[in-house]
Parts: sequence; structure tokens; C-alpha cells
Amino acid sequence: MQQPPLRLIASNHPTPKEPAGQDAVFEFIEEHDFDGVDMDWEFPVTQTDMDNFGLLLDRRVESINNNLDWINAMCYDYHGSWDVSATGTLAALYDPNGDVSTSDGLQSWIDAGIQPEKLIMGLPLYGRTWKLKNPAVHGIGAPAVGLGPGNDGAMLYSEVQTFNAKNKATVVFDKPTVSYYSFSGTSWIGYDDVDL
Repeated sequence: MQQPPLRLIASNHPTPKEPAGQDAVFEFIEEHDFDGVDMDWEFPVTQTDMDNFGLLLDRRVESINNNLDWINAMCYDYHGSWDVSATGTLAALYDPNGDVSTSDGLQSWIDAGIQPEKLIMGLPLYGRTWKLKNPAVHGIGAPAVGLGPGNDGAMLYSEVQTFNAKNKATVVFDKPTVSYYSFSGTSWIGYDDVDL
């Protein structure tokens, strides 16, 4: 489900006389004997969206634990084409300077009451690219002036590998975030590598 339907469902808070939108979704699943639903909201845009999505899931924690086999948590796209002023990790395991990381995200599900064994860590099979402002400044958070190579600042993992080989890119493993990035000239790519 994409916006606005999921936005409407999440914003429909239940009243005594009217079932919540999410209740209607679960009733529809049962009525038509579906195996489940993929609530893939990419991405809640406003703080209200985030709050409502949290409320939607909060009302379902007991139901999730009792009825869902698993939750596929998107543990990637922490930075990308929507944030072109600086390079960023695609899927940092840790964030030493904040709380935008896979470990923090998964812990928030657990803190909300979701059973850890139901969580599946989603991984990206692509990279996000930026054009560096200054090729000599190339770490995570380096100033950028726009998107780098690829389709809208994205490259498949195989394209990242080809780019790195063809351009003799410098590949860096960033220990604090447990993530990879590469750079060549003004091109910078954040990605996950099979060596993680």
C-alpha cells in the first residue's frame, strides 16, 4: 500500500461507533482468506505521519505477536536522493552520532513489544550516490552538490562493483557505522558489501 491509502488508514483513529481503518484491513484479509498484508509505507513524510504510523502499529502489537510470522524491517535508505547536500550511509548498522541506524531501528521495534524472533533485517542490494563538492573531502557526511552516477542517484550492487573496478575507486570500510562507501573523483557511493 502506498500513500495516500496507508496514510488514511493510519490517521483513522478508532471511535466507539466506527471501526478503525486498520480493523477494516484485517477484516478484509480474513473475509477473503488472504495469508497476510504488506504494509509498506515508503515513507511517512511528516511528523504526523510518523506518529500515526506508530499508533497504527502500537494498537496491533499484541496482534502482531500472536498472528504475524515475521516483520521485514527496512534497514536501509537512511540517506539518499532526497538529501543531496552531504554523503550518507545507506544502511549503517550503528550511528555513533545519533539514532539513525539498523541497531536503533530494530531496538525500537523490540522496545515497542515486538518479539525479536519475528524481526527480519532488510538489506539493500544497491547503492546511493552523490557528487562530491570537493574530491579531497570524501568521508561520510562530506559536502555534496547533487546526485552521483546511476539512475536518480541509485546503482544496483553489480553496477557499484563495475563502477569501483572501472574507475579504480577507493573502497572504505567505516568501522564505527559498519558500512562501506567508495569514491573516485567527485563520485561517492554508499552501499552494503557482501564482506560485511
